[in-house]
Amino acid sequence: MKRYDRLYEQKIPRANLGIYKKERIAYRFKDVHMDLNVIQLLWQVSGGGTEMAEIWATISRMEKVNRESWDREFVLQGELLEQLAIEAQQKDHIVSAREAFFRASSYYGTAKKREKQVECFRAAAQMSDTPIEPVAVPFEGKHLPGYFIKAANDNQKRKTLIFIGGGDTILEELYFLLGPAAVKRGYNIFAVEVPGQGGPGLESLEQKLLIFSSSSQTVKPPSPDNVP
Repeated sequence: MKRYDRLYEQKIPRANLGIYKKERIAYRFKDVHMDLNVIQLLWQVSGGGTEMAEIWATISRMEKVNRESWDREFVLQGELLEQLAIEAQQKDHIVSAREAFFRASSYYGTAKKREKQVECFRAAAQMSDTPIEPVAVPFEGKHLPGYFIKAANDNQKRKTLIFIGGGDTILEELYFLLGPAAVKRGYNIFAVEVPGQGGPGLESLEQKLLIFSSSSQTVKPPSPDNVP
């Protein structure tokens, strides 16, 4: 925290905003790192990855402001929504099931439960009105996971937006940031995980051996002819 405090005291202006880092808005926590978690959940609201009321309700149950409390409460929220999704699916309420699976995925993700995050995301993807297909992208002799999201379930050619995250993003989160909005506007989306992301215990051994480095900027999607 001392490093961040020094930055605030220097009053370094933010680009084109005319405000200072010392005046940073705290959405919930004074701790910069904990508050970043809140921000990452909030920017998923518009894409259907989270709901604001669920975020605040989950945070309000935390006894202490620490990682352990955060993970515990958001795992519980993920479990609740996953169960609701399963029950809705059993009743053939596909829209409700899909939406609940998507939100469960995001809450598992913020609690670092990557296996459950991907499991719920892909369960929702199977019920999507438009195809969301897992793909593998060659990189330095190995492969990176990605998704190809089509604007419609047909063979019509459309413009495709390429979406590559950064050091603070996870592949499934990228979908909620841009995917639904792009699909509504007739764009396909190609999203790919950067090397070293994804979390332990999820991807293949070859991806675990990759690290986030300067070479990450060379990640390239397959040619349009090779995309599903």
